[in-house]
Amino acid sequence: MTITYRSNGGCSIVSGTSINLTAPSGIVVGDLLVCLIGAIRGAGITGVTFTQEGGWTEDYTEIVTTGSGASTGRLSAFSKIAVSADTSEASYTWGMTSSPDALFGVVFRIDGHRTSGYYDVADGVWVVSSGTTVNYPQLTQAANNELLLYFGVEDAGVDTASTPGVTEVSDVSGMTACYELDATSGTTTARTTTWSGTSTERAGIIAAYKSPAATAAVTGTATASITEADIV
Repeated sequence: MTITYRSNGGCSIVSGTSINLTAPSGIVVGDLLVCLIGAIRGAGITGVTFTQEGGWTEDYTEIVTTGSGASTGRLSAFSKIAVSADTSEASYTWGMTSSPDALFGVVFRIDGHRTSGYYDVADGVWVVSSGTTVNYPQLTQAANNELLLYFGVEDAGVDTASTPGVTEVSDVSGMTACYELDATSGTTTARTTTWSGTSTERAGIIAAYKSPAATAAVTGTATASITEADIV
């Protein structure tokens, strides 16, 4: 079995203290749900963490410099295994321990994943300069057949996005969500999102999740012998 992207909720961005991220369609018990999320807090974000509904595990978080100054942005990845309540969930609410200026994110639905130890690695980048691109960090992937999830956002909030080499599943209001299955362990391929217009700030998150561990092949030749005692 190989890990597989199934669906995602819509990308969303709000100026305010909390955000409701639409739940992906078709959730069933046992699915892997992954949230890629970011926040800006001009007053500083060191020591300020995300708040969310129960069951989510923080896989990755990083404090970054934004146009508001050093240590004013946070990029994170969270995951959970879907339970019965998730199958009827319309959205997931996220906030912070101190009120942010803006929040943005997306939730993915995945199956065919490992039942435990499914998270591998993630990283993020925040670009503070006039331009049209964000270059996602390259990860060191631990295993074959990992699913790479991407979320990119620009502050202009109006431009369409293009990310060659991956499958784009959402492109709205300057935000894009994409995925790819990377068959080989090691350094991931460099990926870049390019927007149709110029913005002053752009951010990107990439996160890798694992397929089930490969089962060792059985080698050798089985032999059998029949004796008189075996014959009735």
